[in-house]
Amino acid sequence: MKLLLLGSSMPWALEQFYFQHLENSGKVNQIKLFTIQGQFHQDYFKSIFHKLYFRLKSPNIYRKLNYELLQEIEIFLPTHLWVFKGMEIFPETLQKISAKGIKLINYNPDNPFFFSGRGSGNKNVTNSIGLYDLHLTYNLSVLNQLLAIGQKARWLPFGFESNVSIFEECKRETEIVKVCFVGNPDRLRENFLKALADHGVAIDVFGKRWKVKHPLIELFDPVYGIDYWKTLYKYRIQLNPLRPHNPTSHGMRSFEVPGIGGILLTPETIEHTQFFLANEEAFYYTDIPTCLEKIRYLLKLSSAEAECIRDKARNRSLGSKYDYNSRALEALHYISEI
Repeated sequence: MKLLLLGSSMPWALEQFYFQHLENSGKVNQIKLFTIQGQFHQDYFKSIFHKLYFRLKSPNIYRKLNYELLQEIEIFLPTHLWVFKGMEIFPETLQKISAKGIKLINYNPDNPFFFSGRGSGNKNVTNSIGLYDLHLTYNLSVLNQLLAIGQKARWLPFGFESNVSIFEECKRETEIVKVCFVGNPDRLRENFLKALADHGVAIDVFGKRWKVKHPLIELFDPVYGIDYWKTLYKYRIQLNPLRPHNPTSHGMRSFEVPGIGGILLTPETIEHTQFFLANEEAFYYTDIPTCLEKIRYLLKLSSAEAECIRDKARNRSLGSKYDYNSRALEALHYISEI
């Protein structure tokens, strides 16, 4: 198998984890990552002019990227092309690649049927759904939608990076007995956090472009790398409200928080309750009152009681193989089936 992955150049992007683990697995003859999304972002964020030009004449930028992708296909000659999301790729480009006998796989970390923001999808995603030989999705609802329209699809939940040295460094952090949220804003998230703060809950928020104003909500810059993991670990409670396109599923922090030994407080969904035992390995809410109830309970726990929850969360994550190395091998199995 010669596998070409298509996606982002950001070190925290999902495709980076899969590329690294598959490359190290020894189970793929050749593997390469073509950072089409990274090239797009490099052009898009050059200036305000480039942003405006894209919004007025986006096909021109995409046309260049699609041409370069076809050139890469001719050079690398993959047997399989694994596309992450695929906003930059024209359906006709996928058709040309498929005509060469190359198998097409898609993993969309958002919902291909419902876009909640500018970056969550576009018509290239929508119009390409029927062109893939295999869809991998984290979302059971999306999986059922794909199967209902005759697409071959498999469930591949998100995961976490298992790094013992990072975990040991996080363990040295002093616990902050407080509520935390790591992520960027949307209207629902802002309203949710304000509703909690209105009931007396102090919350530290890490992310970009937050404008919410409340005396109990303190805003901080985004955190990356080891600082990201330390932040997930050291706060007593990590909130994980789900996105509007993702109300019944799970998110990336659904595994990252328990995986690093953090205490997760997240909506009660069928998927969440399959992954972690309620009130022991993770905590779930259905509305503002139940969320407040769980927050008050968790903040009152002793350090020893909180540590017990942390241990159970991490042990479940490791024991159930929620790490991205295991996910990569699972994905490879599904890909080999086609």
